[in-house]
Amino acid sequence: MLNDTKIKAAKPKSKRYTLHDGEGLFLAVEPWGRKYWLLRYALDGKTRRMSLGTYPAVGLAAARNLADKERSKLASPAPSDPITDRRLEALRRREITAGTFADVAKRWASRQIWAEGNRKRNDALLTRINRTIGARPLADLTAREIVSTVLPYAEKGSIETAWRMFRLIRAVARYGRALLEIHHDAADAALVLLRELMPEHVTRHRAAITEPAKLADLLRALWGYQGTPAVCAALKLAPLLFVRPGELRHAKWEQIDFERAEWVYPVSKQHRKHLEAGRVRMAHVPLATQTVTVLRELREHTGNGEFLFPSARGRDRPMSDNAVLSALRTLGIPKEVMSGHGFRATAKTNLKQVLGFADELIEYQLSHLTADKYGEAYDRATFEPQRRAMMQRWADWLTELREGNPQTNVLPFRAPA
Repeated sequence: MLNDTKIKAAKPKSKRYTLHDGEGLFLAVEPWGRKYWLLRYALDGKTRRMSLGTYPAVGLAAARNLADKERSKLASPAPSDPITDRRLEALRRREITAGTFADVAKRWASRQIWAEGNRKRNDALLTRINRTIGARPLADLTAREIVSTVLPYAEKGSIETAWRMFRLIRAVARYGRALLEIHHDAADAALVLLRELMPEHVTRHRAAITEPAKLADLLRALWGYQGTPAVCAALKLAPLLFVRPGELRHAKWEQIDFERAEWVYPVSKQHRKHLEAGRVRMAHVPLATQTVTVLRELREHTGNGEFLFPSARGRDRPMSDNAVLSALRTLGIPKEVMSGHGFRATAKTNLKQVLGFADELIEYQLSHLTADKYGEAYDRATFEPQRRAMMQRWADWLTELREGNPQTNVLPFRAPA
């Protein structure tokens, strides 16, 4: 029999494994940390398994209640397959809305692999879109309706938002063409009209400090920040690790191996073909001695929880994406000068131009979708010794910059005119 203590203590392993509660109910634990309930049952001489939800959203007591309900159905005089019943119920629920833009958009969005911040942004944009065309059958959607949905935002000056909304509409429309066998795409015609009515959006690269002299001032500012231990540590680790901001915020203590000096976590940007094949791309980040020192200090404050950087609103969730950005602004660093994502550009530029490391090595450490000549993603051992040496040299160089002779106590950060 399981209990909450055993479930919380279950750590990910290299392969999926299960913990049995009894009478066919068990908890599966995936290598990347996801835990979910499964019920094994027999019907017509065949053994099947059905999902009962993820943990902790579905707790132990709730999972047992769900399992009891399904078992009672199977024990009835005319038992039916619970999985088949679930699918039929889902189809019945979709009968009314099947084929509408909102329904197709929901199915399309569920298939996308987005970082948390991108998912929140896209969900918010789809909500705006659905207010106008969500109830329209996708097969009947016209180019004029699409233009009328996005153009008001461009007329108000939100050109980037307008183009983002259109790109979402076009992606949903293309998905719907295959899903519903629609033989026309109103988004293509809308694009022609929008190019006449709206200015093209100019892509802006995320702000980053790349000059060593300014980087030295930035590092001294980060190390001198006065705030909570979690935010202080995040500011120090951001340049040392140069991972995606969301990946840093969601870091968990169970992912940190102090003996190997390594952080292993699922990359936020996954290729769909890998997920469909049951493979989750894991990032392996060697930890320099300076990084380990920061982590050990942080562990004294947050090590008894799940996340390295817990939210101020509750230790069961990571801190918000605004925590580091707000700290940067408090230090007087404008968004036009440095962004949370900018530490990646800072590292990429200086690792190559100043420290002389190879592009291939840098790209791999950035967890970009790099592949070998056969098109397969590199395995976990690729460049491990070289990357470990690179990360240590990077940390040493940052320390050398930070401990150099400071020119002034006033940060020379000014937004460009």
